[in-house]
Amino acid sequence: MNNTHKFRLTIIFFLLSTISIISIIHLYSLQIRRHLFFTNLGNQQYHVSITAYQPRATIFDRNNKPLALNKDSLSAFMLPKTIKDKQALSLFLKQHFPDALERLIHKGNQHFLYIKRRLKPEELQCIETNKNKDIHLITEPSRFYPIPEAGGIIGITNTDNNGLFGIELICNNQLIGTPSTTILEKDARSGKFYFSKQIQEEGSAGAAEQDVPARQRLWL
Repeated sequence: MNNTHKFRLTIIFFLLSTISIISIIHLYSLQIRRHLFFTNLGNQQYHVSITAYQPRATIFDRNNKPLALNKDSLSAFMLPKTIKDKQALSLFLKQHFPDALERLIHKGNQHFLYIKRRLKPEELQCIETNKNKDIHLITEPSRFYPIPEAGGIIGITNTDNNGLFGIELICNNQLIGTPSTTILEKDARSGKFYFSKQIQEEGSAGAAEQDVPARQRLWL
């Protein structure tokens, strides 16, 4: 083996050694020194904490028949921190959900923003037809009244499930309970979102209208 060949092997050895050392240092920096940074970054992208109330308590009449029940409804939301095509999203919101566009403009630094809650069938169809990847759907509890004629007495709730008038308003604190802070998670395979079973701060469910003392009941 001549000196030229030995020199070349030496150069290759030191070159590979240098690359290995640089790779090790880089991996150390990513996995050890900046571990917390990347963990928080990942959580911001795929784990969003949401404060929400438990399903609202049922209202019964004196014969134990329900006058106000809960049913699932679909809501649309966006994650401003992870928007892929802001121009396309803004154009769609401007045409169909201008209020959501205003929220995005003024609160774009938040991790989670609702586009519309309790979507109507035509609104849901519009979103599904557009197929915008920055718009996500999630199921939430909403109010259902089996006897529309009693609406003037029972009242209704708003999109946040708070009573606006009638029994829903008078007994709002009793019916709504206290909120829970849970985590919104993304299924990496399907891309769909769901409320995690992991509760960061557990709330209490509202008490049914028939469960309160007799002097506090509003019989129909």
